[in-house]
This record gives sequence, C-alpha cells and structure tokens, in this order.
Amino acid sequence: MKQVVRQAAQEHPKDTTRRGRGFTLIELIVLLAIVCLLVVILWPAFYPPKHRARPEKCLSHVKQISMALIMYTSDYDDECLPPHKDWVDTVYPYILNRGIFVCPRARRLFPGYAYNAAVAGRHFENLEEAAATIVIYDAKNGKPAHRHNDGLNCGFGDGHAMWLRELPARLVERDDPNPGLR
Repeated sequence: MKQVVRQAAQEHPKDTTRRGRGFTLIELIVLLAIVCLLVVILWPAFYPPKHRARPEKCLSHVKQISMALIMYTSDYDDECLPPHKDWVDTVYPYILNRGIFVCPRARRLFPGYAYNAAVAGRHFENLEEAAATIVIYDAKNGKPAHRHNDGLNCGFGDGHAMWLRELPARLVERDDPNPGLR
C-alpha cells in the first residue's frame, strides 16, 4: 500500500511541491489587474478636492487684498488708492506676503489680480456703496480673467469677496461715479 502512495506522489510531483514555489504567472496578472482597477476607481476621489480648493484659495487671497485696501483707506482719510500708483507696492505693507498677489491658477502671473481704476481716489459715501463696489478682481494684464469655473473672484469695498460669472460692463469705465454691481 505504501508503494502505491509513493508511486502516485512520484507521478504527480506538482501536487507535493506546489506549496514552496509561490504564485503562478496567472495569479500575479490577476492581482495586478485588481490593483490597477482599484487605482482607476479611487483616483478621481483624490484629485477633485485639490482642484476645487484652488478657487477657494484665490477667493481667500482676494478677501485679504480687499481687507488690506480697507486698512489703506482707513489710514488715508477714507480715500481709495490714488490713480496712477502701483497698488501692489502700496498694499504690500498691509499684507507682508507677495504670494497673496498670485492666483493659484495662474502661478507664473504676478500680480494675478487687478485694481479697479474707477475707484481710484474716491471716498465711499456709506457702507452700502462700498459693499456694491468691486475694488479687486482676477485679471491677466489688467483684463478680467475667468479662471475659476468660467467666472472670476472679486473683492468689494467693504472687504467681502465673492465669485461672479461676469464683471459688470461699466466696471472698467473710469468716469462712472459708482462702479460695481448696480
């Protein structure tokens, strides 16, 4: 009886020595396919949050610049920046961070924002007027840049910031007595 078992084991050596060899090529290919499938499924879950955070970071930059402009106007008898003055260098002492002037979506562009020349040298009559007046916005070479979901981030005279699909057409008109949303 023992001889029959030994003969059977010798005839089928794969059965007795299989445990020491490791994985077969087919098993490795299946494992690799499963790992690749999991990566493909999970990849979008990690990418969009970072992508969606950029407009929010830009909005934060615009708000900080708006607040710095408020501090400037407070120091200069409630008068906005004068015309023909480099607004970045004027506002910098209130922020002390050059990175704030760069939009995260336009890293190589400095500054990534534009100051509304229509408010230069103005005094705001009241808070409602300041809240409706855009003082800073996403820009490229002084022109509005729609970088964030086909819109742009704007900072207002009262310090708040928000995303807009379009700037008001009269924003760029220098003679408009009340540039902004109205």
